Amino acid sequence: MRALLDGLPAGSYLALYDGSDTSPAFKAAQQVYNQTGAAPYHLRSPQRIAQFFDGLELVEPGVVSCSRWRPEPSPLGPDPEVETFGGIGRKPVTGPAVPQTAAGALLTAPRPARRGRPAGPGHQPAPASSPPRCAGWTWPPK
Repeated sequence: MRALLDGLPAGSYLALYDGSDTSPAFKAAQQVYNQTGAAPYHLRSPQRIAQFFDGLELVEPGVVSCSRWRPEPSPLGPDPEVETFGGIGRKPVTGPAVPQTAAGALLTAPRPARRGRPAGPGHQPAPASSPPRCAGWTWPPK
């Protein structure tokens, strides 16, 4: 990952998410899958996922469960927690890399407040030029 980031210009963003090992049931299911002969997939801890952002400026809310990353309001209530963690980091524009590690900034706080987005008939879909959405992620970061 570091080689990829080193080749990007300052001000570039890294958006990354990965399956985590936070659920014993999910870990057990993944182990069974890995034994089937299919391409194995190795779950990471949230702290290990956060290490991919070391030296980058984390976009709020940081590295969290993807269902907590800027969730949109829903008439059905909050999204359930998922075992996938992710975040967005920005390569610093000037000066040295940010001294704190992203792993030290891993958030385990309660769900952030929802942003006021319209829902229902008046809501306009994202333009075709927008990047795809995943588990409540929005782009560009605000």
